[in-house]
Amino acid sequence: MIKEWIHFESEEVRNRFLRRITVEFALLFLLLTGLGFMLQTKVVGLLNASMEDSLTQMAEDVALLMEARFQTETGELGKAASAAAEHPEDIPIMLAHLKGESDEVGILYAKDRFDTSRTVNRVVFPGIGNAFLGYPVMDFARGHGLVFAVPVMRGGNVQGIFYRYYKQENLAKHFSIARFKRNAARFIICRNDCTPVMPYEVYADDYMDIFLDDTVYNGFSDVGEKLKNEKAAALYYGAGGERYFLMAADIANSNLRVLGFVPWEAVAGDQFHIYDLVLGVFVLLMVLFVAISMYLFYQQARAEESDELRRAKSTAEEARRVADDANRAKSEFLANMSHEIRTPINAVLGLDEMILRETKEASTRQHAKEIASAGKSLLGLINDVLDFSKIAAGKMDIIPVEYSVGSVINDMINLIHGRAEAKNLTLKVDVDSAVPSVLRGDEVRIKQIITNLLTNAVKYTEKGSITLSVKFEPKTEKMLMLVVSVADTGIGIKAEDKEKLFTAFERIEEERNRTIEGTGLGMNITKQLLTLMHGWMGVDSVYGEGSVFTVHIPQEIINSVPLGDFDAAYTASITQTDIYEESFRAPGARILIVDDTPMNLEVAKGLLKQTELQVDTAGSGAEALKLLAERDYDVVFLDHRMPNMDGIETLEKFLASEGTRNKKIPMISLTANAVSGAREMYIKAGFTDYLTKPINSAQLEAMLIQYLPAEKVQRVAAEEEKPMEPLPDWLYAVGDIRTENGLANCGGTDAYLATLRVFYDSIPEGLAEIRSLYDNEDWKNYTVKVHALKSTARIIGAEELSNRAMRLEDAGNAGYIEEIKRDTEALLNLYEAFREKLSPLGEEEADESEKPLIGADELEEAVGAIREMAASFDEESIRFVFEELKEYRMPEDKKAWMEEIRRAAARLDWDKVKDLLERKA
Repeated sequence: MIKEWIHFESEEVRNRFLRRITVEFALLFLLLTGLGFMLQTKVVGLLNASMEDSLTQMAEDVALLMEARFQTETGELGKAASAAAEHPEDIPIMLAHLKGESDEVGILYAKDRFDTSRTVNRVVFPGIGNAFLGYPVMDFARGHGLVFAVPVMRGGNVQGIFYRYYKQENLAKHFSIARFKRNAARFIICRNDCTPVMPYEVYADDYMDIFLDDTVYNGFSDVGEKLKNEKAAALYYGAGGERYFLMAADIANSNLRVLGFVPWEAVAGDQFHIYDLVLGVFVLLMVLFVAISMYLFYQQARAEESDELRRAKSTAEEARRVADDANRAKSEFLANMSHEIRTPINAVLGLDEMILRETKEASTRQHAKEIASAGKSLLGLINDVLDFSKIAAGKMDIIPVEYSVGSVINDMINLIHGRAEAKNLTLKVDVDSAVPSVLRGDEVRIKQIITNLLTNAVKYTEKGSITLSVKFEPKTEKMLMLVVSVADTGIGIKAEDKEKLFTAFERIEEERNRTIEGTGLGMNITKQLLTLMHGWMGVDSVYGEGSVFTVHIPQEIINSVPLGDFDAAYTASITQTDIYEESFRAPGARILIVDDTPMNLEVAKGLLKQTELQVDTAGSGAEALKLLAERDYDVVFLDHRMPNMDGIETLEKFLASEGTRNKKIPMISLTANAVSGAREMYIKAGFTDYLTKPINSAQLEAMLIQYLPAEKVQRVAAEEEKPMEPLPDWLYAVGDIRTENGLANCGGTDAYLATLRVFYDSIPEGLAEIRSLYDNEDWKNYTVKVHALKSTARIIGAEELSNRAMRLEDAGNAGYIEEIKRDTEALLNLYEAFREKLSPLGEEEADESEKPLIGADELEEAVGAIREMAASFDEESIRFVFEELKEYRMPEDKKAWMEEIRRAAARLDWDKVKDLLERKA
């Protein structure tokens, strides 16, 4: 069958190819089989250990119950003995009362304790000797029975003992523990050497045979060894083709113990689901490897065939070089595969992405997309299994951090919006405006819980809507109950299926939902995470109409300021087509923004232009320290990730410097990597707050209103909104830019076009810097530069470029040099392509020949103005001057010089601007 679709011009090449893939697939099969066996063994071991812990507790519970039963016997005798000491004349009445269901009761005096004619004597029951020493006693004699005895004291001396005796054949009737049977467990009472002494009739003979079986007895002996150091024990035991869990626990104050067993299948039956899951995982993994390897080997073989056809026209030395290159490529591929096999799923997804990038064949791309989808699903399944085993082993920790409620809700909406849109589902959001804005809890696990509910809602809903609702219930001044519900109009749940909902590996209506991916672990994990956080979940569902899942999670209140109208903000974010209006003005306030990326500074200044704030900018930590020492500011925004001296280092040096200027003003960190715990990290480092990039104008203004001196802030009433100016038609044709994102990030058309121009002008220098750092293997500063590219690309709406830069930034932070070497060229090619795509930005608006030549005096005046503006770092005014100069034609000997000054100012490279101005053109 393979031969039919594999086409080669040379039969020899085809046969060699088939032999190679047969051998290498066999090696892969053996390797994956070994890995599968190891994983399967590990999973079984973990589950067995968990069951041993559970059954140990069961045995201890049974032992405690039997101890309590025996203590009841000695307690009744003790009460009678105390009464007999006071009223010896009533002893016959007391004995008659004590008789009950026992076979014999009586009083035994010291002189009669060795009388063998009596049923109870010290010869048969040596343990009763302790009763004559003043202690309550329980003693068992095989072939006779069980006796309970307590001393009768008078004047501090033992006068005799009261005893109650049960024959051995009646013990099952009086002391049966069959009622403790759980999960098919069977218990008996035995001596401390594990010899059964109470073979109860309530159990069938085949169960008693197990207790008396010599092979199983060896297992009980092993349990007995563990009891030397523990009160109760259990272990997994397999013998003669049978598997059991054996358990035992000592009964306190006696020479007896509880002995029990349970068939392995009765408590570990769910383990078969693990077998099936592991098998399925590795079958899918093999299919992925086969598909990818077949493609790569086939391409390699075709290349070899082409080499053979050219060999006739080339020299032997050239042919040998080409063959060596091919072998080297193969060796590198196999070496990479050997390395990546440690994380095989990620390797498969990575290779699949390479196929998607390189192939143009429609069918191959379709198969690759299916592989990517299946691989991501597989990764999700594995993550579910790992979370499940972590929780089962007690390794799942809840890590509380401070987090923004609005940020969490926004992340959830962004995550699920695309999936809902793909199925034509309406996503509704209902958030209580009074919810406190900052809480403390495990942000990561809360996101995991809500994501699981939203994902399930989308998966099981074919039409209608999904509604995310967030409310709260106050508990105390510092605590609340966060109430999150997800409602859908999906298939619903039958009443009889609700109990299965939280059972591990159990999927509801398996036949109907067979095409929907999942392990059946998601809701089980969600419930257990809620339990770890002391929360709970409620489910309301009508079959065929939809379901509502509601979770309650206790959280600590950090900032009680209400979240506000999130619903309106969300609706506006997805429907906004009008330009933004400022919410305040503060012409008397001055702020400093520090960022090593000129475009980020350009965006921030553009967003604040209408507020009339005095905005100073600095392109490095050193420049920021200089400005902080020279001028007074009301607020400082400081980028975290900068080369040479990052934001935290800059703040530390500033706070440690001499003088008091600006030491008490708010310092706000700018970061593009807002992860769980970020706010705590920045506050601990000395910052007042932090703001994520790309900067949201509403969040920026809200933060400034919060931290600027109140007397300098003039709130602005909302005005009638004006329609947004249209963008140039050519910009809509640039397929790699999402202009709606760029407009939202920059606040308007003018600011967006100015930002695009800065991005366009910075491409040659940005390319050169990244290439130089890559060639010199300066991975630290390389990571800083791709971090900056990630932010600037995201601001203009170049999502793919931003995402590629983000992946390389993550690789740099993690030290994955091979990934950097593999993907940098693709990043740079895409980055360089924007030079052509945005080229209209560099074209003159009119024919130069039609413009008047600028006079020498006018040019000198403009250069003087630029010199003054550069001294005060006023890039906006310099840009205005250059806009005015566009109306004139520059002398040929000044044209390049002036363009260099314009570009340096746009990049906020003030040292370069100064050098250019001091230099004659």
